[in-house]
Amino acid sequence: MKKINEVLNETLPKSISKTLSIVKLWREVCGDFISKLTIPLIIKDGILYVATSEHILKNEFSFVKDEIIERLNSFGLGIKDIRIILQFVEKKDTESVKFREITDKEKMIVERYANRIQDENLREKFKGAMLAYFKRYSLKDFINGNLDVE
Repeated sequence: MKKINEVLNETLPKSISKTLSIVKLWREVCGDFISKLTIPLIIKDGILYVATSEHILKNEFSFVKDEIIERLNSFGLGIKDIRIILQFVEKKDTESVKFREITDKEKMIVERYANRIQDENLREKFKGAMLAYFKRYSLKDFINGNLDVE
């Protein structure tokens, strides 16, 4: 019987598989403080995009970024850089927050990938993260790696 990470590595696109590996290692690599205030989102061309709602963390992260890259790469992840994205910020003006309707195809893709994860807790977290992603980005953005990054 194969381990879940072996199945995921065989079936998921490399960028998703790497991102899942980083999510799994994030607390160990960054520590409690940073891991509680950040969420690794996606890897594109060796750049890991990480979301936070803390403006101050975006600046402070620059002091530990090289060490975090080194720790991630000790697991063979090939990260060249980390970029912090201010996201998930609570807005007072709710009209300025634009979420899109998740399509049936996007829901189907989330279910298809999630159903390959045997651990129920991890599967539900993965589904939640992917559905949250698709509320903001389309399937086309996901495939092409197009994000609103700073």
